[in-house]
Amino acid sequence: MKYFNQPLENDIDKITKIANANYSGSKLIENNLNIFIERYKEYYSCKGAALSINGMLGLNDARESIKKLYKSKGEQLSFIKELRNKNTGKCCSMCGANLSTQIDHFLPQEFFPEYSILSANLIPICKCNQKKGKFTIGGNIDEILLHPRYEKKLSKRIITAKIRNHDGAIEINLEFNPPKKISNAKGLAFHYEKIVDSDLLITTIRERFYEMKRAPSSVVYTLAERINSPQELRNILFSHLRSFDKRHQSQNNWESIFIHALLEKRTFNWIWGKISAPDRKYDESF
Repeated sequence: MKYFNQPLENDIDKITKIANANYSGSKLIENNLNIFIERYKEYYSCKGAALSINGMLGLNDARESIKKLYKSKGEQLSFIKELRNKNTGKCCSMCGANLSTQIDHFLPQEFFPEYSILSANLIPICKCNQKKGKFTIGGNIDEILLHPRYEKKLSKRIITAKIRNHDGAIEINLEFNPPKKISNAKGLAFHYEKIVDSDLLITTIRERFYEMKRAPSSVVYTLAERINSPQELRNILFSHLRSFDKRHQSQNNWESIFIHALLEKRTFNWIWGKISAPDRKYDESF
């Protein structure tokens, strides 16, 4: 999960140029250009909230022409490919996995085709797109997915983990920690439960911990060296944590969740016990 604050395109300028272009379907867009512009402004004003948007009901031909344009992947939509390429392998805007590979429509095309090329509606996402599906709301009024373009608190540390049974069959416990004074706490909880693949996150953390036990430097390269004090170890881990937070622009990227778990008191003390063993060899397994 993250607040996705990359710059928006000039969407109104783009839709105007498309309306004036000579391609199949542009005439339909031209004839309804003012309505498209109104709906774009409505999206910005409502911050993409599905329950607040009227959309373009009744203008199915014009709406479908935009949807077809998106599927054509024409030159005028090169910004979508650039957005995908720029964010591939980075933190997924919806769930935080470091596996972003595609661009998704926050408000789904099936119900809101008029926003098919609206940059505010396009977000980098991973395979959690399958969990998100075609809906952004649940059965209750408070159950609504948070929009990565507009919810800054998605980048605050919301997901933490505790690692237990360090010398045996590793156990991972995830914790959901909503920020204080958040107005839509129920929406955030709904977002977490619906989108984040907890089983996959637990597996990822467990495998990373096993990997660290086998070869500490493969996870944090400085763990191979002699570390002289708990404070030095803490500084090393905090440095990695800040680096991942900054790289992914979110404290909920899964790399940061793992490093943060290493700093938790019981796990940190276990690591220090292994690191500080008097006879420990260079990059020796834990």
